[in-house]
Amino acid sequence: MWSTLAVFAFIAGAYLTSTETVAEFRGGETAAFTADQANNLDWQWRLYADAPLAEDDVEDGCTVSGPDGDVSLGFDGGSASTTIDGETMYPAAEIAITYAGDFGDHTVSCEGGLADAFVVGYGPEPGATAFDPVFVGVFGLAAVFGLLAGCLLVINTAIVRRRHRSEGPDVIPGAAEHPPQSGQGGPPPGGRTPPPTA
Repeated sequence: MWSTLAVFAFIAGAYLTSTETVAEFRGGETAAFTADQANNLDWQWRLYADAPLAEDDVEDGCTVSGPDGDVSLGFDGGSASTTIDGETMYPAAEIAITYAGDFGDHTVSCEGGLADAFVVGYGPEPGATAFDPVFVGVFGLAAVFGLLAGCLLVINTAIVRRRHRSEGPDVIPGAAEHPPQSGQGGPPPGGRTPPPTA
């Protein structure tokens, strides 16, 4: 049981701290992605690169366009790295998708020479743990139903045991009224069988 819970906790932890990749491209290329959620306190849209970028690199060399034109990029770089799809990446900028009017198809590009590979992802801040509301809701319902099922099982088991104890041990009908008689399967009076006569 505990091993199963440990495996589940590991999977849940990996999910809650993972970044969903929506676009991958090389320097000098343009990629497309669709935004259907807004930035919030826990999850944000980010641009990542496979090498640390300076603020000027992001401001002058990278662009994101959405349904209403260019989207603001807030520098989010530094030396801290994170792992996305098995690759080491560095956060470069937070993409300002902040309300429903920003939803829709977007394009992103960065000049060649800044880095070899870029990724756009939606997820928690690197190194932070964020809880997806959908996951929390499903997990919460599963926990409630599991607790109710466990309580019902305990109550049912207790009722069955109490009934069994109140009824007493099983008795063969008629056994007490007709005990075995001599010559009818039981030993004779005295408990010994006489020796055979010659």
